[in-house]
Amino acid sequence: MIKILKKILIFLYCNFILEIIALSPTVIGDKIRWLYIKVFAKRLGKNFVAHTGTFVYYPKNLSIGDNVSINGNCIIQALSSLRMGNDVMIASNCNIMTSNHGFKNKHVPMNLQKNETNELIINDDVWIGFGSVINSGARKVEIAKGVIIASNSVVTKSIDIEYSIWGGVPARFLKMRFDDE
Repeated sequence: MIKILKKILIFLYCNFILEIIALSPTVIGDKIRWLYIKVFAKRLGKNFVAHTGTFVYYPKNLSIGDNVSINGNCIIQALSSLRMGNDVMIASNCNIMTSNHGFKNKHVPMNLQKNETNELIINDDVWIGFGSVINSGARKVEIAKGVIIASNSVVTKSIDIEYSIWGGVPARFLKMRFDDE
């Protein structure tokens, strides 16, 4: 009986509850997403907002600092540790993931291989532009303090230059944020 109940709850969560949380509109939806993250995440700082269409998977591995905003239609997947510092801005349509499909065994179809996961750290004062993808599945990825990631960029390696601007596929160094550096 417990196994059946567990399967029903998982089905409801995967097919209805997560969508209700992610797709609830307006300020009410923002409060529902805040509550969901507050209850299930490792840490949630002050002044957090995740707008309509933000799906958060595996929040138990998620730690979020103060003044973090996630705009609409984002996917945040924390299969392993995902830490966001203070004052992080994530534009719409971004995907931030800590895992990737396994693919190293040619004798096993990729969809049957174990996911590769790694830690992802987004430090303070980072702005992730519209449509960007950050994936730490292949290796640990850390984004340095004050970095801007240009729209539609793909980040799969650490960015260790503070206050720099990166863009492209894959993301590469473009310039420093300030002329005096």
